Amino acid sequence: NTGRAIKNVRCIRFALVSLGDLRIIEAIIIYELQQAQGRRDAQQERTYQHLLQRAKSTLQRAISQEEVEKESIIDCKLLLATVYYLLGQLQTAQQMALQTMREAQEQETSRAIGRTQRLLGRIFAAQYRYDEADTSFEQAIELFRKKGLRLDYARALHGYGLTLLQRSFLSESISEQQELHQRGMHYLHIAHDFFADAHATIDLAWVERLIAEYDMPLSETTC
Repeated sequence: NTGRAIKNVRCIRFALVSLGDLRIIEAIIIYELQQAQGRRDAQQERTYQHLLQRAKSTLQRAISQEEVEKESIIDCKLLLATVYYLLGQLQTAQQMALQTMREAQEQETSRAIGRTQRLLGRIFAAQYRYDEADTSFEQAIELFRKKGLRLDYARALHGYGLTLLQRSFLSESISEQQELHQRGMHYLHIAHDFFADAHATIDLAWVERLIAEYDMPLSETTC
């Protein structure tokens, strides 16, 4: 009976984590749809926020389950930190991501370490802490490259490329603008090729939209 109960708890936890992850993906798809349309839609924004709040409560419930293995808790916390980031709650997202990183390093789970570094890169970039963002992204990219995690590698390049392109508009130096733009586009094109090879349709569509949006002379974007 005890074994069956533990198995049931594991099944429930797995279902909750999968549901939380699905809701995050649905929210991101809505966000990307808004970006592609070039306008904000009130109904889509409400749906986006609702999905993220549902994901948050689902993942919190998964973490609270008894008999949860360390690795599963790490996955839950990483997803929950992602939700906080998407909700714009950057301080909470950072704290949870750093806690997740410590636990992932203790368990020596390479994929979770790399994914947490990638998330921290996005969080630090949103906080304008660019040196820390660079370090986090570069560590994630190098880890995924060494471990042969091709899709994670491409997603890290995608995320880093986007933040570099966004930063290119904030720099007051023309030479720095050009350097950031060139690096950002370079990373997006590498990510594009990996997504195409992996038949990662959704990732490919997102990166193609970004390439089309940013692939123009920098002078035109800064006028």
